[in-house]
Amino acid sequence: MEKIDNKKIAMSLLLQCAWMWERCTRNPNEGEFRLTDVVQGLTSRNRTNTKPGYTLVDMGFCKHWEYFADGIDGMNNFDYVKREVSLVFNDFNCSYKLTDIFSVAKAFCQANACQSLMNKTVFGYKDGERYCRLPEEMSSTSATRKKAVVKRVSRPKAIVPPTLADRLREALLRQLAA
Repeated sequence: MEKIDNKKIAMSLLLQCAWMWERCTRNPNEGEFRLTDVVQGLTSRNRTNTKPGYTLVDMGFCKHWEYFADGIDGMNNFDYVKREVSLVFNDFNCSYKLTDIFSVAKAFCQANACQSLMNKTVFGYKDGERYCRLPEEMSSTSATRKKAVVKRVSRPKAIVPPTLADRLREALLRQLAA
């Protein structure tokens, strides 16, 4: 039985939060927000008075769900129809609705001593562009502890969907490779 690494799970959840923030949320106020602020904008009774303002999550805003699981550790299954995600790390597994990812990530980080990761994560909205800065835990081999590097995850300003010719080309290449 292997030890469960809570930081890996927390980073996986925060990466999913970053994806959802950049592609599937809308809010009126500009600025940089913590995960707690975003959750308050989603669930608080006084959502309009929170830092991000009334925050709306709609999976219909994103057009490229085929790229969702790319680079996210532990994601075992993503069901777009049910809008559910299954996360598996060794003996740890959980399933949740993707629209609840912000609350799930906050609850996990608070319950498993990963609040420093949660507090270092920044969700931003400025000049019509959404971005997220995630903390990246560095492994330190020396006795001195290194500072965490902040990794910026942002979407390009204009996402150009693949053309029919590009999709056909990809399908033919996959068929030839098989």
